[in-house]
Amino acid sequence: SVSVVVGAFFLAYAAWAQRRLQFALERARLAAIVEGSNDAIVAKTLSGVVTDWNGAAEKLFGYSAAEAIDHSITSLIVPEGEIEEERRVLAQVARGDPSGTFRTIRRTKSGALLPVTLSLSPISGPKGQLVGSSVIMRDISSEVAAETQIRELNANLEKQVAERTGELQRSAVLQTAILQNAGSAIIATDPHGVITLFNPAAERLLGYAREEVVGRMTPTAFHLQKTLVDRAGAASARFDTPVEPGFEALVANAKRGLAEVNDARYVRRDGTLVPVRVYRSQLVSDGGEVLGYLGVVTDLTEQVAHERELLAAKQAAEEAGEAKATFLASMSHELRTPLNSIIGFSRLIVEGGQLRGTSAERQIRMVY
Repeated sequence: SVSVVVGAFFLAYAAWAQRRLQFALERARLAAIVEGSNDAIVAKTLSGVVTDWNGAAEKLFGYSAAEAIDHSITSLIVPEGEIEEERRVLAQVARGDPSGTFRTIRRTKSGALLPVTLSLSPISGPKGQLVGSSVIMRDISSEVAAETQIRELNANLEKQVAERTGELQRSAVLQTAILQNAGSAIIATDPHGVITLFNPAAERLLGYAREEVVGRMTPTAFHLQKTLVDRAGAASARFDTPVEPGFEALVANAKRGLAEVNDARYVRRDGTLVPVRVYRSQLVSDGGEVLGYLGVVTDLTEQVAHERELLAAKQAAEEAGEAKATFLASMSHELRTPLNSIIGFSRLIVEGGQLRGTSAERQIRMVY
């Protein structure tokens, strides 16, 4: 009946009106979201013509909505160097391919270039057909500036590390050269006395190869047991604390920050003794950590031999001096006996006056 048709019509109209109201509300809600967003949101056709331009876009790029809408987005904010990228993105959207979010550069009304993140979404028409795309752009100037600063800091740090590494390498080369070519034996240990460094001069002095001692031996192997006992006794008395006759006895002074120089006899690998002078000190890091101990050992063999030669020469000179004095004393006695007679006769002649005024008198007076 007519009433049924009219009722159905009104019901359909009410449903349609409700949907339009809901659609209008949704559009209003979306419009409020778009306008209230801190990100620039721009809608454009598939050809790149702007159809919507929110407030954040106005603030970011300097164009009002009236200046932007119905104009090509490329002419407005795409720099010359990014035009090809914009064409590629538009073609990608037209094909329905997702573009994701990426970084790019856009241009403001003043001509300033602005780093942004750009995210595109397709816009569909009433029938589901693709009619355009929405673009969300966010200013990342502060992030880019921070990244640039970090890169600069990293580059500067890398430069400093490279320079410091170069210095350390040069220092290591220099130290190695010094150790390898030093005339004195250089022996270093860890805090427990295990040898960590044994240079070529030490190998020549003591007859051990580096591989035999590093990480395997302590310097006590180069000392007579009596030396260790004597040093332990001296250290115990000096510091008023028991010191064992081992490595502790060797570093008792250095351990307390007292650099030490002493003469000793080292035991070579073949058991022979060599006179040496040892400079011993503690190795401490800048932070105060004890790294070990260092001994610089000088071979005194030539010095001792030279001192013996000097002593022998001195003794020979003293003996020669004594012999000379004895000889002169003897010769003086032997010569004085006949001279006394000559002097006596000369005196009698002068006193007698027989040769007065003659050349003979002058000669006799020279003797007298």
